[in-house]
Amino acid sequence: MLLHINDHLELELVKEDFAREIFELIEDNYDYLSEWLPWVEDTRDIEDTLAFIRFSMEQAEKKESFNFAIKNQGKITGLIGLHKIDYPNQKTAIGYWQSEDTQGKGLMTLACKAILDYSFNVLGLQKIEIECATGNFKSQAIPARLNFVQEGIKFQAAEHSSGFVDHYVYAMTSEQWLKTRSSDPESQQPA
Repeated sequence: MLLHINDHLELELVKEDFAREIFELIEDNYDYLSEWLPWVEDTRDIEDTLAFIRFSMEQAEKKESFNFAIKNQGKITGLIGLHKIDYPNQKTAIGYWQSEDTQGKGLMTLACKAILDYSFNVLGLQKIEIECATGNFKSQAIPARLNFVQEGIKFQAAEHSSGFVDHYVYAMTSEQWLKTRSSDPESQQPA
């Protein structure tokens, strides 16, 4: 599956062919990513990345979750995914990461917009959540920029090597997204 965003940016479901590029991206950004993402420490070789991709492909086949490579001008710069889709309650959560050198260019905001459009318009979901560590200000900027509502805090939500960290929980409903998109000049342009 491919979600075309613009002439240089697209989201493509992860596949085995991406393993080396994703692993090298994680390796090159190890210190940066491991500050907030505990799984980075368990990504020791390409086989770990390949196992993640195979699991992601199985989950996508069952439509339980979707993990996309963010490709900027054909190069993978990070991942974004819909995790644990709860169809009975019509909700899911978005998780994302990107390389340090691609921060601040609006790529993740555009990727999140595409994922939100897909979630609400194609999957027919009602609510999307994003969790960010309370100290991860760069990650928090994404839901803030997209008009998510901060619903609260999950205390000791994730364990890291330095201990447990709290997460802010942000949410967007399909109705809120429709209002946000209708006031967004970029949404008036063809993707």
